[in-house]
Amino acid sequence: MLSGVEFYLLNIGVCHSNELLLGGPFQRHFQYFYYSLFTACLLTMSILYALIYRSVLARRSRRHKEKTASLAAEIKKIHETVLESVRLSGTVRGCQRMSRLSKTALNDLEIYLTV
Repeated sequence: MLSGVEFYLLNIGVCHSNELLLGGPFQRHFQYFYYSLFTACLLTMSILYALIYRSVLARRSRRHKEKTASLAAEIKKIHETVLESVRLSGTVRGCQRMSRLSKTALNDLEIYLTV
């Protein structure tokens, strides 16, 4: 027998680090490793989220350009139809009768419709 002193583990309900199984230097090294691993994961996730957000913005921009292009084509078709009807009949929307359309008035109408 060593000496008359015996050690018992007593649970008092408080968690704190002890050095019974793992020494203090090992715990410090493990904590540094854990913190560096957590930081690396956080950095990786931040980069991935940034890449995903950038791709979402690029897709939205591409869809907006496609919608705008198709809308511009529709508006151009409508403008051409209006100008052609003005040239052929001399009326705008069938309401106003113009006896003669001068070239400047026709050009002004084209400029107005293209804006």
